Amino acid sequence: MGASLVRMGVSAMAIAALLAASACSSKPDASPSSRPSASATQSSATSGSSPTVTQGTGIFTGRNPAMTDEEALARIASPKTGETWFSVPKPIAAPSWAAGNPDLDPASISWFEFGMRAGNTIVGYIAENIQELFERSQGGTWQWIGAPSARQAATGATGVTFGSPAVPLNESIYYDSLTLPSRFILPSGEPLEVNQNDKGGLANPGYTVANQPKGTTVDSLGGYSIVRYATPVTFVWTGTYGVAAPPGVTYQDLYYMLSTPYGTHIPLFYDPFSGLDAVTWSVPTSFATDGSSYLADINDISCGVWEKDHNTIIVGVPAAEWTVGGTTSLGHSVYVPTASNRLLQPLYDSYAAAKSKAGQPAASLDTFRTAPAFVGYIIPGTSQWLVYLNGAYSGRAWC
Repeated sequence: MGASLVRMGVSAMAIAALLAASACSSKPDASPSSRPSASATQSSATSGSSPTVTQGTGIFTGRNPAMTDEEALARIASPKTGETWFSVPKPIAAPSWAAGNPDLDPASISWFEFGMRAGNTIVGYIAENIQELFERSQGGTWQWIGAPSARQAATGATGVTFGSPAVPLNESIYYDSLTLPSRFILPSGEPLEVNQNDKGGLANPGYTVANQPKGTTVDSLGGYSIVRYATPVTFVWTGTYGVAAPPGVTYQDLYYMLSTPYGTHIPLFYDPFSGLDAVTWSVPTSFATDGSSYLADINDISCGVWEKDHNTIIVGVPAAEWTVGGTTSLGHSVYVPTASNRLLQPLYDSYAAAKSKAGQPAASLDTFRTAPAFVGYIIPGTSQWLVYLNGAYSGRAWC
């Protein structure tokens, strides 16, 4: 992985320069971080400590909600906070203090040991993903680690507990290795965005540990790995509107996950271009006059904003059925369909069915094509095509 490692958001040389020369002087944000299922018996705000970097050593210390992604990457590359992680979480019984707490119903959550720090065991519970972390001492006392990332601000609260006086909040403890950047960068320059406070679940969404799919590791850093998955799927609009799928075309669900050093999987959001309005177009489009236009994956059938956690690879549509329509900010081509594109009629039929369901007229097939109603994109460094919808001209139009 050595050659590709430098693309995890910043080059190795840049990290080294940052570590050697940076001086962090910003104060932490005083706003509290999100704490699901928490209860407070008393709180009072106090000031947090300033983050520092020891000159010439590249060692960051202290919380820093204003840290750059470069600093976050440096922290996960070389953690200085003393935690070690079990590669596979260890299931345990719920602690006695959790009994009777409706937010900690054992029917809906599971408890695990994830690692060690300073002789304490790092424990947490999972409801789809890790919700909260705690430390349990060898003597059996508990602390709630309410802000485990150095990017999270300490509230300075006192008298706060996690639903029990036996579990006080400790905001002095954080873990460098849980301090994620806002995004990672692929070798193509395309970003993979990440929820900075997500600590992941035991399996990819939609799978279990027993049937976890196999992926391909793209890059690694500090115990984390970016893993690429591509699994066969079908043309979703057939099941929704009875539209015949184009013959000879196959589909794969493409997505990326961040494999963590403590045995969980965090969704990453592939974002080759942020929207149709972010493309520099060389062909006429209707975006300027249609404020309802938005980007969505060809197989994303739900209402609302497409979250970019899944993309669809399309195989079987010849390159001759596309023509260059514009370029992204990274200089990659975005393609528009020709009149012979085999996806054109099925996607139009889905759109027309949605409009009919909503009691609205559909645009003509030619207007649909030239809007454009969908676009193609070649994943850089491959011959694989992704197809994205203009949501305003799609089967989503009933939303």
